[in-house]
Amino acid sequence: MSRLHLWLCCALLLTACADLDTTYGTRTGTSINGVRVLHDALATRTHLRDAWLLTPQLDDADLLVYVATDHALPDLATSDWLVDWLEAGKTPRQVVLVLRDGNVTGALCRRWANGMRLGGQLDAAQRLEARAHAEAADHVAVPAVVSDTDLFVLATRETAPVERLDGLGLTEAPTTLTLGAWLDPEDDGEVLLTADDHPLAVSWPVGEHGALLVVANATGLVDGALPDPRARKLLAALLDEIVAYHPAPQPTAVWLGSLHVRDTAPPDLNMLGFLGRAPFAWPLWHLLALLAVAVLARAAWLGRREPRANAEVARFSRHVDALAGHLARAAAKDPRVARDAAAALAAATGRAPPPDDLTSAAEAVAWLAQPTAPPGEKADE
Repeated sequence: MSRLHLWLCCALLLTACADLDTTYGTRTGTSINGVRVLHDALATRTHLRDAWLLTPQLDDADLLVYVATDHALPDLATSDWLVDWLEAGKTPRQVVLVLRDGNVTGALCRRWANGMRLGGQLDAAQRLEARAHAEAADHVAVPAVVSDTDLFVLATRETAPVERLDGLGLTEAPTTLTLGAWLDPEDDGEVLLTADDHPLAVSWPVGEHGALLVVANATGLVDGALPDPRARKLLAALLDEIVAYHPAPQPTAVWLGSLHVRDTAPPDLNMLGFLGRAPFAWPLWHLLALLAVAVLARAAWLGRREPRANAEVARFSRHVDALAGHLARAAAKDPRVARDAAAALAAATGRAPPPDDLTSAAEAVAWLAQPTAPPGEKADE
């Protein structure tokens, strides 16, 4: 497949330019400025895990890798922590910092626009050109000053495409690789790669076994550039250089999500610990309060000297009282009718016949409360 066909295939995937994801440095989603390929390639060459903070839990690692998502440089606390970590190693340790300088959105949109224009898709080409111009307008040029981070010195200029590379066996630059900053190797830095005669990747020795490798620009390594075979060669060459520094075939590596320092290891997580940690504590305390109210409402009878009344028995006793009342009232009006009804009830339930003088509700209740005769037996008359 020719390069033109490759760009056309990429452009056809972008049916709507407004849907183009250009989030820089992400490892999820479909951003053309993502670093999924870089992360996955590193995972195949090392025992890789992720971490978000610089803590003592990284002491078992051989390699720390950080891809900057903004233009900020390591501060003094970060610099001191990284130097201490490198110097404390009894075996070769390495820190790799990949800095940010621009993105690939503008270059890719312009190339896709050219391919769409050759294919007759003029509307799509115009949208891509507009997106490329918008990216250029939003990009703030890096001022031409020298920045010193206590780890390295970074010189900057206006960002421009890279024409050629030199070092790591490379000569051709990826199409999307730009240069807006380069490194000053000073006295002890080893220049591994240059871009248009400017140091792009430099390694400094730190302590007895440590090394700090800084890459001034990641635009040749992000996902949108890797269809270019020259970008894949750049990635492979850098990984070969990194892995070769360590004696183990697959060193233990950590992909850092930030360069924030935490002096102590994070506490062990447990359910009770969330009760004092925002924002988890707020809904948990409300839930506990509701549960306490519900328990107290259900246990309101606690402390009474008698057991709670059985509602089923209470409902049945009302039926007995009602029946006894009917029998007593019937006996008062016509004793014969009451006795006949009571006799029929006694025959149906196996009870003893009612007394002849059943004239009050109390007597009727007492008679109804008498146990029935066992099955197969007749009550005593």
